[in-house]
Amino acid sequence: MSRPLSSIVATATLIAAVTGVPASAQQAKPTPAPTQSTAPADTPVPGSEEWERQRGETYRAVPDGRQDPAEVAATSRLNADIVARNEAAAQAEAAVIASNDAAREAWQAETARIEADNARIAAENAAAQERYQLDMALYEQSVRACEQAGGRNCRVKP
Repeated sequence: MSRPLSSIVATATLIAAVTGVPASAQQAKPTPAPTQSTAPADTPVPGSEEWERQRGETYRAVPDGRQDPAEVAATSRLNADIVARNEAAAQAEAAVIASNDAAREAWQAETARIEADNARIAAENAAAQERYQLDMALYEQSVRACEQAGGRNCRVKP
């Protein structure tokens, strides 16, 4: 495999010597790609009047004298309907938001009540545990005293 490759290199060197081109010039050098701006100079700026015109997004009102009164009335009715629906939607949204706020406040109040109950119960449990440990210590002391007395006539106080 190296034999055909070496013969190609030798042939290329021979051609270069005959034509007078140095061997280093035979290697292809990458040429930098021409840099292009992202937008050609004749492209309008987004949002400009020309930009909107090219996209068919311009609006020019027809003079009042050339407008069809029936069309103007129909448009006014449609716009009034849209405004009414938007207002109804805004009121419904406000009601939902108020309901959610009320539910959140109720949840926070319930959470605070539960946390207070849990703290109260924990304090009661701690006090009961202390009483139990004190009672057990007194009971064990009474049992020891009874055993030291020989176990006769022992009365353990409750």
